[in-house]
Amino acid sequence: MARRRNNRISRLNKKRKINKIKLSVLIIIVILFIAGTFKLTQCAILAIQNINDNKEKTSVKESSENDNETLQTEVDKNINKKYTILIDPGHGGNDKGTIANDKVTFEKDITLKIGALVAQKLTKQKDVQVIISRNEDKYISLADRAKLANEQNVDVLVSIHLNGQTGGSDATGLEVYYTKEKEDDSYELAKQIQETITSYINVRDRGVKSDRFQVLLQSKMPAVLVECGFLTNNEEVKKLKDEEYQADLAEGITQGILTYIDENLKK
Repeated sequence: MARRRNNRISRLNKKRKINKIKLSVLIIIVILFIAGTFKLTQCAILAIQNINDNKEKTSVKESSENDNETLQTEVDKNINKKYTILIDPGHGGNDKGTIANDKVTFEKDITLKIGALVAQKLTKQKDVQVIISRNEDKYISLADRAKLANEQNVDVLVSIHLNGQTGGSDATGLEVYYTKEKEDDSYELAKQIQETITSYINVRDRGVKSDRFQVLLQSKMPAVLVECGFLTNNEEVKKLKDEEYQADLAEGITQGILTYIDENLKK
């Protein structure tokens, strides 16, 4: 009898041990399941957040591109405005312009951004109609740019460019060009834009200069060429690629044009 009782007790103890082991395994499985579910939930939340962030970024980019597309490349004759301004972002298409030392930053891209910002700001003026020589990445010859200004009978032409230093990388600053060959108010326009930009942003003032640029020579109205900075200078490139700096440049150019209109065209 004692032996049977001991065997029974032994079997019960074994069952208890097995049940404890099963319970422990079950608890571990439950813990792992909960941990796995939590991790999957967190991953799903992060994925949704990333999707939303990407949608917002895409939306902003598409909005900016759409804004450029709405900029007119010809005068709308149905709109009665006192003054017409042509903004001319330099280069485009296969003409990259000056290339930065990183080999991936091109003048044509930054001039389009700054030019579009200037045009968008000017369109808010009630007496000003704005056209832009290019609202996308395409090539337009210098002759065609001047031809556009003449055919559309604009009052002011402002060409946007970036500078480059040959054989060096220490040159910095902003300068505005006009041409002495034309007896008009081009110098006054250049002076106003130069002074206004340098009052808006901290940039080296390289002054107003004269040169025989084709787009200036062949246009029949006051015309200037704004060199917004040097792509060959690594520090200045960082600023020129910055959207806030581009906006400040555009604001300076815009206010310079408006001041010129107030002081010269409204007389």
